[in-house]
Amino acid sequence: MALFVGVGLVSVAPTYLYMVWRRRVRADPTFRPPAEEVAQLRQALYVEAGLFALIPLCAAAMARGLRDVTSD
Repeated sequence: MALFVGVGLVSVAPTYLYMVWRRRVRADPTFRPPAEEVAQLRQALYVEAGLFALIPLCAAAMARGLRDVTSD
């Protein structure tokens, strides 16, 4: 469940950037996103993809009966 929340939280920044860029393109069709913002977006998307990739792994572990050993 925490991974879903993590993916959701990480996806807020890229979504906001897309919305800002769309507004700026409508105002100025020659607008190109700054390289720094593109780098930040790329990093956030990599983190999001990494967290998302962990979800099926955790699901498979839970299906096989693995559990948190600290809960005993």
